[in-house]
Amino acid sequence: MIARRPLRLLGAALTAAALVVTPAVAQTSVDVTLDNGMSGTRVLFVEDVAGNPLTSLDFRSARSLPFRVRVEDTTMSRDGFSVNATMTNLYRDDGGTLDYASKMASENLAISNPLNSLGIVDVSAQVRPLVDTVTTIADPVVCLALALGTSPCQLSLTGLVGEVQAVTSVVELGDLSNLPLLPQAAETGAFTNPDYQGAAAGDPGKPGTFTPTSKRMLAGAPVATPAVLTALTATLDTIVAGLPSEQVVTDDTLIAGAVGLLGALTADQVTAILNSPTVVTVQNLVADHVLSQTGKYSSNPMLDVTIPQGAPAGSFKGTLVVTAIQP
Repeated sequence: MIARRPLRLLGAALTAAALVVTPAVAQTSVDVTLDNGMSGTRVLFVEDVAGNPLTSLDFRSARSLPFRVRVEDTTMSRDGFSVNATMTNLYRDDGGTLDYASKMASENLAISNPLNSLGIVDVSAQVRPLVDTVTTIADPVVCLALALGTSPCQLSLTGLVGEVQAVTSVVELGDLSNLPLLPQAAETGAFTNPDYQGAAAGDPGKPGTFTPTSKRMLAGAPVATPAVLTALTATLDTIVAGLPSEQVVTDDTLIAGAVGLLGALTADQVTAILNSPTVVTVQNLVADHVLSQTGKYSSNPMLDVTIPQGAPAGSFKGTLVVTAIQP
């Protein structure tokens, strides 16, 4: 919120026989605005293999069914996520009425991972690096006035805050150590303990407390290891080398750095600096420089069922409960 105050002047004061005038003081207000722009979006999709929203898995005579869990991040803040699943028992469906006494335990259902367990595309990181600059000034008058030596002289600044850059990451499924968000595929194994949501909510044998077996369907963990930072720095160096300097560090930041080093500058000196060629190089990235990530991550698990010996004939129904968790 911006507080605004009206312009006012302090009035004159009369003391003894003399008129004493206090200095005129003017107050005004300045709007301060900020665009963070880094909260981003994260969208979860649970789909069939054709990309349609998944509403049911109908085994019929099959014993394994694939589905897909997909997460899309767009300039998402550096938060990890986990998409987990639990499974109820399967109950005999007698014409739309569930027979809770006739069931297959959830332990007969399990998650397996096919060979194409992970899909990863369009990964990038948004980074705001610290940069060093070297400005070469040809004007001998400016060089002398700034005590930078004879012309052409150089103004060297370090640790300036650069502009945000989008750095694309190369995806190699055999080695994901360079990605800013490390994806994890579905966790395999049986649903040993059942959940009691959905179709199981009306089970009269539902216990007062229960802890269903939870299996990870897809997850992502933020990474800032040296391997990630080194890979991002190498790509960023290439990006910066191909950009005009003002797209890497703003004129205001450059001049503020010069003032911090040299003191107050005249208008002619500011103009000379801004009109001189500037070479920008990126310092080594640290974790705080990585602001957010963008990417599309998917896993392709299989839900497998094993019919236990002696199970009654008929149709059975249960519920796979998929939950997204974010710190």
